[in-house]
Amino acid sequence: MKSKLFIITLLTLLVAGCTREPLPEPEREGGKIVTISATIPPETRVLYDDTDLSLTWQTGDTLLLAGYDGTTYKGSEKFHWTGGDSFQGTDVPGATTYKAYYPAGAITLNETTGDV
Repeated sequence: MKSKLFIITLLTLLVAGCTREPLPEPEREGGKIVTISATIPPETRVLYDDTDLSLTWQTGDTLLLAGYDGTTYKGSEKFHWTGGDSFQGTDVPGATTYKAYYPAGAITLNETTGDV
C-alpha cells in the first residue's frame, strides 16, 4: 500500500511539474548607446582655453546625427558631449551612414528626406 501511495505521489508531482506555462515575451531591444569622437574645426563655436591656447567642447554641446541607409533617410538622434572629443547617444535603427550637424538645437531636418 505504501508503494502505491508513493508512486501516486511521484506521478502527481511529475504532472504538476509539467504544467504548460506560456513562454515569456522577449524584451524588445532599445537603441544601442553609441559614443563618437568629433574633432573641432577652427570655425566652430567652442570654448577657448587661454591657459593652453586650445579649443574645447563645452557643457551642453550637442550634435544632431542624421542616419541614412544609402540615400534613404532613416531618422536622427541627438548626441550629447560627455567630455574630451566624445559625444554619446543612441543609434538610428537601420542607418549605415550618418551626417553630423552642430549645434543640434539650431538644425531642423526635413522628416522625409533628412535635408536641412
